[in-house]
Amino acid sequence: MRSGTAWTLDNFTVTRYPEGGESSLPLNIRKFHPMLLVGGSATAQLQRWRDEKVVKEKELQDANAALRTEQEQYNAAKRQQDRLTNEVNEETPASLAAIQEAKRTEDEREFHMKQLQELTKQLNELDETQKGHVAERDRLTAEINDFQARKEEVKVKIDKAVGQRTEHQGAINHYKGKLTEGKEAWEKAKEAVSVVEQEFENWTEQAEEYCEEVPANRTVDEVKRNLEATQAALREREKRHGASVEDMTVEMNKAREKLEKAENDLKQMTSLNKALKASLIVRLSRWQEFPSSYRSSLQARVLFDHEKGTLQLRVKTDDQVATKGGRDKDPRSLSGGEKSFSTICLLLSLWESIGCPLRCLDEFDVFVDAVNRRISMKMMIETANTSDKKQYVLITPQDMNNVVIGPTVRVHRMTDPERGQGVLGFGQ
Repeated sequence: MRSGTAWTLDNFTVTRYPEGGESSLPLNIRKFHPMLLVGGSATAQLQRWRDEKVVKEKELQDANAALRTEQEQYNAAKRQQDRLTNEVNEETPASLAAIQEAKRTEDEREFHMKQLQELTKQLNELDETQKGHVAERDRLTAEINDFQARKEEVKVKIDKAVGQRTEHQGAINHYKGKLTEGKEAWEKAKEAVSVVEQEFENWTEQAEEYCEEVPANRTVDEVKRNLEATQAALREREKRHGASVEDMTVEMNKAREKLEKAENDLKQMTSLNKALKASLIVRLSRWQEFPSSYRSSLQARVLFDHEKGTLQLRVKTDDQVATKGGRDKDPRSLSGGEKSFSTICLLLSLWESIGCPLRCLDEFDVFVDAVNRRISMKMMIETANTSDKKQYVLITPQDMNNVVIGPTVRVHRMTDPERGQGVLGFGQ
């Protein structure tokens, strides 16, 4: 058997090779009827049909090529048969193999013709099916075009409705804002009305404090005219005086504040002046009474040198005072009692101008005689009694029997120390 290709009715391709061997492969033929149930767009289906058509055309070309090959083989076998027939007719001996080969070739030709007829039949069926698909495609395309046209109309209507909705929504938002503004303005006006009503009530109460309410017989226009006339008169007066009522009110308030401040200052100064006069009178009376209370046989002067910062005492004794002559004595030439008494007098004069709350003197009358001791103690006790909030501590080793003890004086007497005692008995 020669090499060649054949197609079976069960859709297989059988190929025999010249060197021996053969193969059987299924034909790539797909049914198109189920494709009608596949979803998708008409364009995609049309593209698939076009692809199937290209595949089938390629298969048809392959089949035609195989048919031509078989036809050539058939022609060659036919020629061989004719030749053999001629040889037989010419009574030429022929080999049995050649006859068999011719018979086989004829069988193959018939087999191939049957396959070709079957393929032609299938191709015609495919063309019929394709025509139905094309008609269905045209119908679907028409429906798609109609749907597309209606879609465009609906889209135009939707766009128009969307525009109208957007416009209406903007109008709604606008009027909502206006409504909110109107509510806020209404609330403010309501608050203003409340404030005006409260002010009117307050003004009415204040006016009723001066007089009772008088019924108004004038109209609003008359009141306005009177108000305008009054305002014009005020402007004319402001023009004449060069200042408005408000400015003059401010100036008047400032002048009133200055006047009140000046009056307060005057009152304070008057009160201070009275207090100073009273204090001066008291000081003068005490100054006049004080020397007479402790006047003795001594007279003294105090000399201040502010540049050198020194203080010098000049004292006259009773004999110098009696003779009304002689120079002042230097304190260094005085006796011990005279020095002590002069020191006490100086301290009493200085204490009047010193604000120290605690004043102490120790052994101030050691060399003073009994008469001057009594005079000096009397002066210091009187000075202490007249001093407010001041404490005097006077320490002396002398006996205080000749001193008048009053309710403001407290005497603390210490025990006499024992002879030969090395430590004072403060802690006992």
